Amino acid sequence: MKAKVPFAWDRYYHLDEMHDAMRQLAAAWPGFVELRSIGTSVEGRDLLMAVVTDQATGKDTEKTAFWCDGNIHGNEVQGAEAALYAAWYLLERHGDVEQATRLLDERVFYVLPMQNPDGRAHWFEAANDSSSSRSGVRPSDNDG
Repeated sequence: MKAKVPFAWDRYYHLDEMHDAMRQLAAAWPGFVELRSIGTSVEGRDLLMAVVTDQATGKDTEKTAFWCDGNIHGNEVQGAEAALYAAWYLLERHGDVEQATRLLDERVFYVLPMQNPDGRAHWFEAANDSSSSRSGVRPSDNDG
């Protein structure tokens, strides 16, 4: 089956690419995805959430909800891709996989891939310090 919105799931996406991916999902499935900003980060970055449900079967506020988030800590970038993948899979498989169809028909998924967009941006821009998951340096190594 050819994906309606193809993504490469073998890489991490920069903050702007992640927001673009969410916009692609909303554009491809206008009756299933609504994007909402739930605020801004300390550094002023948008906290973009996808409300994922079959809108034809009822309002999101009238359905049982599931909260899905990722990237709570700046160096946990893989969580954002996992959250995005969950939404993407349900959307791509709606109508083909009985469970995906039932879930989107009866439930709502609030997907916030990046709780910490500031940390994600810093991880991409300056990842090789003692707080980075890629540095190989323990914080105590820099203490003197």
